[in-house]
Amino acid sequence: MWFGLADAGRVWHLDPMRASLLILWVVASVAACGDGATLDGHDVSDATDIFDTAEADAIAEADSAEADTTPDDTREVADDTGVTDTATPEDTVEADGADAIEDVAEDVIEEVADADATDPVDTLAAADAESDTASAWTPPEPVGCLTEVSAGHHVVSCEGGLLYDVEIPAACTTAPCGLIVDIHGWTMTAASEDANTDMRARGRDRGFVVIQPTASLLVGVPTWGLDADAPRVHAFVLDAITALRIDTDRVHVMGFSQGGGMTWRLLCTHPEVYASAAPIGPITGCSFAGDQAPAGEVDILDVHGRNDAVVSYSTTGRPQVDAAVAYWPFGAGVVVEEDADHTVTRWTTPSGTVLEHWAHDYEATSVLLRGHCFPGSPQLIAFPVAFGCADTGTFDYAALAVAFFEAHPRD
Repeated sequence: MWFGLADAGRVWHLDPMRASLLILWVVASVAACGDGATLDGHDVSDATDIFDTAEADAIAEADSAEADTTPDDTREVADDTGVTDTATPEDTVEADGADAIEDVAEDVIEEVADADATDPVDTLAAADAESDTASAWTPPEPVGCLTEVSAGHHVVSCEGGLLYDVEIPAACTTAPCGLIVDIHGWTMTAASEDANTDMRARGRDRGFVVIQPTASLLVGVPTWGLDADAPRVHAFVLDAITALRIDTDRVHVMGFSQGGGMTWRLLCTHPEVYASAAPIGPITGCSFAGDQAPAGEVDILDVHGRNDAVVSYSTTGRPQVDAAVAYWPFGAGVVVEEDADHTVTRWTTPSGTVLEHWAHDYEATSVLLRGHCFPGSPQLIAFPVAFGCADTGTFDYAALAVAFFEAHPRD
């Protein structure tokens, strides 16, 4: 089978392979001009994508032309001089082949025109968006003493004899996640804190990296010194934010007892970092004066047992809340939830910042603790004491904290 191209009375004989190569050469020559190359006024920089279809169409039309011609056929063909000659079957195939290639060329131009018409701006915008997304994410890398940044659970040792348990969900190694800092109380560790909050698992489920520091030992037990340790923990948090590409609008802090005092200290000294906080049974952590006078507002969920035998509700817990209410421009408190065992009071500033205070009457199994416990914790038996509230039907502090964090990112 042969294709013929007529040019000023001459016939160019091309077999299908050469005809295909000719088409490819034309298309590729134009495409090689780069973005913005045109053919009959149309952008053909992507025209090579159409070549396979064009080649198949050309061969199919030529085959059809040859199949329709028998040795006995004669047709009259007018050349460009107007003289009518008797055409042989071979001449007819050559002419039909030329027509087929011309038709295919026109089809290529039409398809390129159609491609131009299909929202090239949208196509480029989509490609740019995909590129921006890919380039915006930088994989985690070690910073400071945070030397392990892969998915999973890591324990690292840092300045001041502090240990940090760091839980990194797999999803947080490919896209930004939030961060929850969960700080234990006196005599506790990161492990016993997690036994009461289950925050590592909650973080994996809700898209948060979880950091649980362990204090250095004093007289044999982990003990927080707020003045010395709060800056150290905060420095580690800043390193973690950088190393793990944390979403800085979703950094939160929580803690129990001494860890609750650490929570108040961090939110007061660094309100630009912590979007919201959830101290429980806290010691006094913020004086709201001097370098503890916060420069911005922070959403706070404060939980305290009215029968707390370790950190008095009346002399420590409630006065800390009252100091915050007096410092920020909160309106009158509103009771939003109440039953026989707990009361929830909410204050709101004109800008929408909230302080919720959850006062409860739940108690632990130990008379040494009484109301100094975690509502909703499963830890009811532990040595030397179990910090879970023994009452049934309580609210779940840890679940409440995560829900509060999710509802209160930085604006």
